[in-house]
Parts: sequence; C-alpha cells; structure tokens
Amino acid sequence: MRSASRVFSGLQASMPAASGRFSAGNVQSFGCVHMRSFSSASTTAAGGKPDVTLYQYEVCPYCTKVRTYLDFQGVPYKKVEVNPMSKKEIKFSKDYQKVPIAQIDGVQVNDSSKI
Repeated sequence: MRSASRVFSGLQASMPAASGRFSAGNVQSFGCVHMRSFSSASTTAAGGKPDVTLYQYEVCPYCTKVRTYLDFQGVPYKKVEVNPMSKKEIKFSKDYQKVPIAQIDGVQVNDSSKI
C-alpha cells in the first residue's frame, strides 16, 4: 500500500509544469491554502506549522473541503463551530459573514478556494 506522501509525490510529478501549482516554492498547494507562504511568519504550533483556526459549520461542504485538505497536509487546526442564526463567532469579520473563515497566524483568509 502506498503512503499518502508517495501518492502526493506521484500527483505532483504527473501535473503539467504550466499549471504552476506544484512549483518548488509552492509544494503544499492545491490552489487552496498556500501554507508555505505562512511558514515564514511566526508560528506557534509545534513542528513549524502555522497556527490555524477554522470557523465553520460541520455540515458545510466548503468547510469539509478545507478540513479534508488540512487533515491531508497534517496541519493542526482548531475548529470553531459557528451558530448559523446569530453568527456571533465571526462578528470579528465585518466585511465577510460566510464560512469557512480561517485565521492563519492571525491573518484572516476567507472562502474555501483561497484557504
């Protein structure tokens, strides 16, 4: 049975170079979270991984997409379940009131395709 890292390496090798998604400086990207860009910032999580907090609904498919990606990459994160009626957990975000929202080393990232 192949390990996840071998499968990922196989995917990386099979992607066309023109896509730019798997270039040397952007290895941990599927067009979603560019975790490497946050690794140079001060990280508080163990192992040099960024400190990630995910504001989500458990049943939201976009939140599931982000959780799956973070789990696959082995990035530790904290989940905050957002009340769909009051949304009081995401009141800090004045201009964006949808989930998922990620706080990555204190930087707010909105929308699952950007996370």
